[in-house]
Amino acid sequence: MDLQKESDLFEQWWDDEGQYHRAGGDDYCKTFAWEAWIFSKAQSEKALLEQFEINNKLVEQMENMVTYERLQELIAIGVKAALDEREKE
Repeated sequence: MDLQKESDLFEQWWDDEGQYHRAGGDDYCKTFAWEAWIFSKAQSEKALLEQFEINNKLVEQMENMVTYERLQELIAIGVKAALDEREKE
């Protein structure tokens, strides 16, 4: 997380509207608002990272799956091998 960027965004939000949502809008209130801001951003980043990891695992699982088409090919190969073996008898 880029704290300088978040600080700039927070300051802009605080100047535009944040101070009006807090009792008094003083530095004490601003501190609580800042902590909530950072916590919210950290939770969002954590959730995104967790989702990214889940997606990567799903992609890996999908890459290891046999597609329907490949399954049909394998069945055809097996049937042909069985028929060839039968003809030898």
